[in-house]
Amino acid sequence: MTGGIGVIISAWMPRADAEGWIQALENHFGERKNMGSLFRPITAEERKLFQGIIDSLFARFADTVAEEGSFPAKR
Repeated sequence: MTGGIGVIISAWMPRADAEGWIQALENHFGERKNMGSLFRPITAEERKLFQGIIDSLFARFADTVAEEGSFPAKR
């Protein structure tokens, strides 16, 4: 799912340490624009928001399929 207005720039940058790991850099403009970023752990607030979106999408899907008679409306 995509949508919204905002800007996000992501980049992988080599770090100059002995291990030679790669560092992720991310800048963004727009509230919650970087939700679900692979570059940092998800916050409790983001997890709650994502679960709400998932629950809403499943409810819409189940209701649509139930209207066609091929899925029970009870969840």
